[in-house]
Amino acid sequence: MNSLFAHIPATRIRIDRTSMTSEVSPERAARESRAGPRCWRLSWLPDRWLSRSQALAGMELDVLVSEPDLVDDRIVFAMMETRADLLGITIQDALIRIWERIVQRHHERNGPPGPDVREWLELPPDFDTGSNRRVFPEHA
Repeated sequence: MNSLFAHIPATRIRIDRTSMTSEVSPERAARESRAGPRCWRLSWLPDRWLSRSQALAGMELDVLVSEPDLVDDRIVFAMMETRADLLGITIQDALIRIWERIVQRHHERNGPPGPDVREWLELPPDFDTGSNRRVFPEHA
């Protein structure tokens, strides 16, 4: 990564009084008509009421997860962990929730994966018994 500052998530998020939207993902945060400091909800974490700063942390986390070029960066992963912690969830839970939504959107656009998608799960010839066995033999 050339510059960490080039990937600061807040620069990829549009914020106004009632919503936060991302330039890289359809996920959003919305301020609900509810009194108190915890009046925000994230589209990918709808079961929790959040403060504005937590909603922003959730949007930043989504931006970081949605950028494939950042997957292997340790600093970015630490940024993701920090944001998940601000939301009161583990990074694993956050990643699963965001990726489930990414996969769901992909299936809505392109349909569910067919047997041909499983081709990239083919095991090497020397795996296990030495046969060219597939992970899903029913699709062989």
